[in-house]
Amino acid sequence: HLGARLAAGGRGDLDRVLRRLERLGGETGRKPHIGRQADGAAVVVVRTNSVDAVTGLDVALAHRVDAAIDEAAGGMAAPGPSA
Repeated sequence: HLGARLAAGGRGDLDRVLRRLERLGGETGRKPHIGRQADGAAVVVVRTNSVDAVTGLDVALAHRVDAAIDEAAGGMAAPGPSA
């Protein structure tokens, strides 16, 4: 799976980001799985459950997730593997 753990400076910031990620479903027909942790952070996972794998569509969605996080939080996304 492709995943990330998100934590924001304030709960309102993270909630804003998560609302933006939820809207991806309406825009793309697919949205990431989002879970909240006890410490207030969120875990965002992208995978295709029906094939128990990561597909090309998942990779495309992960890029949309990164862009949505940047848009909603002004750079809260973690750097990619080349950084």
